[in-house]
Amino acid sequence: MGHIGQMTHLRVGTGCGDEGTRAAAPFEGEDAMGLVGREQETALLRALLVSSRRLVAVIGPAGAGKSALLDAVAAAPPDDSEIWTVDLGGTPAAAMVSAEIATRLALGGRAVDPRERIAERIGASAVTLFLDHLDSVVAAPAELRLLLDACPRLRIVVTARGEIEGADEEVLVRPLEVPDEGMSLDRALRCASVALFADAAARSDAGFALDAENHGSIIRICRLVGGLPLALELAAARIRLFSPERVADDLADGGPALALLRTARDGREVGVGHALAATVGALSDDDRRMLRSLALFERRFSFAGAVDVSGRAAGETADALERLLDLRLLESAPPLFGEPVFTLLPILRSVLLDLPGDPRAEAAYRGRLARVLHEAADAQAHAEPPSHRAFAHVLRHDLLHEGERLIARRDALAHGWVLECAAALEGTAEVTLVSDQLERLIATADLDSLPVMLRAQTWIWSAYGFAMSADGATLADLVNDRWQRGFDLIDVERTPLLALQALMIAVIMGITTGDMPAAVQAARVGSRLAREHACATWAARFDVWVAAGIHADGDAPGAVHLALDALRHAQRVGDPYSILTATILLRTVPPQVVPPDAAVPTLADALHLARSEHDPVMEWFILAVMTRAELAAGHPERAAHRCAERLSTGRSWWGSYLSAISLVHTVFIAVAVEDWAFAARILGAIEADRERVLRSMAPASTHELDQARTLLVAQLGESRVATITAEGGILSAVDATAEALRWLRAHSEESPAAPASGDGLTAREREVLALLAEGLSNRQIAERLFITPKTTMHHSSAIYRKLEVRSRAEATAYAHRHGLAETRVE
Repeated sequence: MGHIGQMTHLRVGTGCGDEGTRAAAPFEGEDAMGLVGREQETALLRALLVSSRRLVAVIGPAGAGKSALLDAVAAAPPDDSEIWTVDLGGTPAAAMVSAEIATRLALGGRAVDPRERIAERIGASAVTLFLDHLDSVVAAPAELRLLLDACPRLRIVVTARGEIEGADEEVLVRPLEVPDEGMSLDRALRCASVALFADAAARSDAGFALDAENHGSIIRICRLVGGLPLALELAAARIRLFSPERVADDLADGGPALALLRTARDGREVGVGHALAATVGALSDDDRRMLRSLALFERRFSFAGAVDVSGRAAGETADALERLLDLRLLESAPPLFGEPVFTLLPILRSVLLDLPGDPRAEAAYRGRLARVLHEAADAQAHAEPPSHRAFAHVLRHDLLHEGERLIARRDALAHGWVLECAAALEGTAEVTLVSDQLERLIATADLDSLPVMLRAQTWIWSAYGFAMSADGATLADLVNDRWQRGFDLIDVERTPLLALQALMIAVIMGITTGDMPAAVQAARVGSRLAREHACATWAARFDVWVAAGIHADGDAPGAVHLALDALRHAQRVGDPYSILTATILLRTVPPQVVPPDAAVPTLADALHLARSEHDPVMEWFILAVMTRAELAAGHPERAAHRCAERLSTGRSWWGSYLSAISLVHTVFIAVAVEDWAFAARILGAIEADRERVLRSMAPASTHELDQARTLLVAQLGESRVATITAEGGILSAVDATAEALRWLRAHSEESPAAPASGDGLTAREREVLALLAEGLSNRQIAERLFITPKTTMHHSSAIYRKLEVRSRAEATAYAHRHGLAETRVE
């Protein structure tokens, strides 16, 4: 086993005398820490990714920047292999690495062994799997070798704190070089650890500067934390509140909190533990308790969730979150319908979970999950907009883990919880994981003892889960049997909403499995039932699918008439789902069939609506229509961009009918740019499963594919087309999709975009920024502007995102630099 840093005699992590170091952001995690003095390690890792090494370990102490190294290479890969990144941080110690990978990548399927599920998804593709924080999983190295044996073209790169047994090569990531005691200011400025601290401190406090007065304390800080980037960032974050001398003294004095996380250097304990513990230890008792409570959330959480688990008033919570953001203990995520959303950095969460928990906070957390889940499931049953389930999607990992906990405890609530998860997460990639949970309950529960409605829902959602799996088209008989078994238990007159819900699931299942006639039949029954029970939204949804069936039968004018009626109906009742499906249909039929005065939303408006509603399936369909529109307009490169965008945003659906549509479009695009051989290869993959692929597409697609084949024969000859299509025919759907995505990216061109103007801040956001720059708290800003603290947090999050800053301090510095601190607030 080679130690790359030693073999090439490179001094990994040195920084003194290096020019042009880039600033690092705090913490080791996705998009969190930049690279400082890591040019050599980056070059080495990139070289290994095009070598014969299949298991590469990036090793070094926590906080050294291993995750950042992976992120940098993933952002600019050395070849065209797919890169999948899985962060194993926070994984239970007893977890098996293959099972955790399959869970994190949402890989469902019939295979019980997770290695088989991973192998099925990878197929013959060249894939590089980045596994971050491998230390979290027991007995991982042996499992990784088994996984590599199962996937001949798989390469694995892991990060860990110690050596990985059996690794082909190791890239050593050591702490940055620290300055000598008494080093001059000029020499200190050329040392990477000092340069990193100085840059981070300036970002925390715009007035900070490294000078002859403070450089001795900063040298001391760098030595006390051992040159670890994470530790330096956290120590620098305190500069806004304390002098460098005070920070150095705190690090030297230690205290109870310093035992949280430690690393050793030259026989003494230094590094992440000192900086992280000092930062957490410096918090007030209330803020420390809040931070521990926020660690209950698996990943993202909303402002309302923070209020719930902290038990504090909204204004107090907003101010506390602001302080934690400023200290880089939290990250701000894009807001959701005006609600601020946050992420607790994984490395901090794993440390906080070792602290004693608060039973009241844990009860509040589970109560929050239950409310969000019930509201989302109820919204799905009542055909409310997808946005009404968005907060359940934010907490989807928490909901799934709570389901696992209830199942493991054989809790009586487990069955109802999993069924509500199926409804709440319908349309997401996680539905396959819910399906796995449901199948385990079916195998172990006495279904006859359940209430009739629960039994009906069990079979219906089980059918849906199988239909949405990668091999759903091959399970049509099982899917239909389970759905029928459930529907037969429903009393339509007493529970019409359940019946309507089941019929819409039947529509989706029919489309997914390629059985369009069955989907249309379910839509007709649903439309009639919705009208009988005065369920206007359900009626609009079913009407669009009936129109789709009429279109599939070749009656475009009749389909347009019904779709326009459904669109007007949907607009009256305010149902985004029906508006989107009707728009998709009306933008798919020949333009001359649609009346010129019909008020049909544009595709750009539809895409915006789908994204604002957080409806990934509708987004996929709209991107498919946009692909066809660009082709029709004579812009194949733009069509390639839309098609690639579609595939890139939904890897979990590869192999399903959704990606099959993109394969058909890829053939049309390849023909348009005259890449005859590639068009023939993907055509072969389609023809191997032609019936299933085309049954869920517009009628014209069959004729167009036949025309494409005729053109290919004219260009390449019958014999060559037969040879190439035969080669394409042996590709799995996943492999064909991976090839298509690589080709599409290579032939893509984005549509011209309107130039950005200014900083993009609204008038209200400028007012909030000015008050932030004055040093007002969220509560004070809310009082000044007559808004709520939550709205203030929403504006702050939007300001940070638009200005590309990460804290109040950085936003304040931006305001002063650009003259925004003087905005007049009435």
